[in-house]
Amino acid sequence: MQAAPQLVESYQKDVVPNPKVEMIHISRDRSNAAALKWARDDKLPWPTIMKDQIDASLLTHYSNRVPSMILIDRKGNKVAEGKGPVWDKIRTLK
Repeated sequence: MQAAPQLVESYQKDVVPNPKVEMIHISRDRSNAAALKWARDDKLPWPTIMKDQIDASLLTHYSNRVPSMILIDRKGNKVAEGKGPVWDKIRTLK
């Protein structure tokens, strides 16, 4: 199984060359080993962060839905939410 090809393509095109944007996967899995295995098996090209590596309040502050795509600025403000709005905004950050 792999990450959706369209998502990987958008990542390669719009995130990798853009120093203003970084994409991460924050796992909510109970097992770090299972989460890392899934990320490797799915060939996610972006970093995976375990839920125990971040402030737990961030997980519920931004969204309770799984999966979620949320664009957050440097100050922690939500800029866009949802696949379409997030990618539309990323493309403007050149």
